[in-house]
Amino acid sequence: MPRSPEAVPASPAERGAAPPTAPGAWGLERLYPGYFALVMATGIISTAFLETGQGALSLALLALAVAAYLVLAAAFLMRLARYRASFLADTRDGSRAFGFFTLTAASDVLGLRLAAGGAAGALAPLAVVAASTWVLCSYGLVPRVMLRERKSPPRA
Repeated sequence: MPRSPEAVPASPAERGAAPPTAPGAWGLERLYPGYFALVMATGIISTAFLETGQGALSLALLALAVAAYLVLAAAFLMRLARYRASFLADTRDGSRAFGFFTLTAASDVLGLRLAAGGAAGALAPLAVVAASTWVLCSYGLVPRVMLRERKSPPRA
């Protein structure tokens, strides 16, 4: 299917990025910003199980949410360090940029679930991550996507 002239190229090579040097590097380079939805949804379900008295299941899902959050946070920091151009291209691409909001929600949901389980000390740092990413996404990404320079369609 042909892409519109405004579309951000799908592959890193099309964007002029250096080819990956390690197996799986393309996966890290193209890591979707919305993957924190996994943490968000798992944390919400964990909270629901906690509230309905199913503590063991809630705790298992909480452990999964914490592990996923830590793995994704590390992956996104590695991506930013190793593939900065690709990462920044995502901040201009309307089909990918809004996925960064899932980090905001995941941080908030996870912090509240941890606090509900007695780990109140985790709430403040995760709330700082949530608030700062919300500000960056709302006042940085949204205008960046809306005001990006658009290519003119080819003239016939």
